[in-house]
Amino acid sequence: MQWRFPAYAKMIYLYLAISFSVTLLRFAALPFLLLFLLNTQRYTTTEVAFLLMLSPLVQLCVILFSANVIDHLSVRWATIVALLFPMCGYLLVVQVHSYQLLIFALVLAGIGWAIYNPLVMATLTKYATDEQLNDVMGLHYWVACIASALGPLLGVILGAGSSALPFYCFSLGLLILAVIVRIAVPATKSTATDEKRRLQFFSDMRTNLTDKAARYLFGVFFFTAFIGVQFESSFALHLKQLFGAAAVAQLAVFLTTMTLTTVCLQPLFIMWLKKVSTTRLLLLD
Repeated sequence: MQWRFPAYAKMIYLYLAISFSVTLLRFAALPFLLLFLLNTQRYTTTEVAFLLMLSPLVQLCVILFSANVIDHLSVRWATIVALLFPMCGYLLVVQVHSYQLLIFALVLAGIGWAIYNPLVMATLTKYATDEQLNDVMGLHYWVACIASALGPLLGVILGAGSSALPFYCFSLGLLILAVIVRIAVPATKSTATDEKRRLQFFSDMRTNLTDKAARYLFGVFFFTAFIGVQFESSFALHLKQLFGAAAVAQLAVFLTTMTLTTVCLQPLFIMWLKKVSTTRLLLLD
């Protein structure tokens, strides 16, 4: 039987390409941001850790309202804003030497990522049919995993950790993608009314605050992400103390190995997970 290329909408392929490009360049630069700041700026580890906290914290706050931003700007302009904000932010990171401006730069990047992350998923969902949706989401996952595995290796080639080149490449890539989106994506807005969006938003918030299972799952996701980020940051510092200048290459190998392990083992775990209760899965995770 001859394999045929999936007949998805052009917008799906466009946003899969955007996701791959952004993830590739993002993982070529951001995992090494801590080492870059420590190597090029005269800040303490505590000050650098505070800077690294800003973008995720801003994302957490802004993402609650990002759906309304997307509705007001249209998918085209929301995507452009989501790409240009991090572009400007990371250009400032490598150009300025003021701690206050670094805070502003990373807050700017965090706002962009808060719009970008749900926007990509919403756009893929919008243009996929019901029959295609699971396949498109699975394809997006694999595209992101492959890009996140290759990104750290690209970062080492570009001199991540001590050179600003990965951040310049990242910013240039975001600018090129923004131009492509301006040309290729139609300027159409969502048909959902603002009032309906607001009612749904408050309904979801009420559920998250009152439902026991929702609060528990929120706690699981929060602490899983918190522990993961804390480990990665501490591990980068540990590698710097052990290997010095070679820490960047060691970190890249660690990140790539971890991602490839996930990609290889996940199909096996999916078959096994169907036989295990959700509670046991959460405890195991």
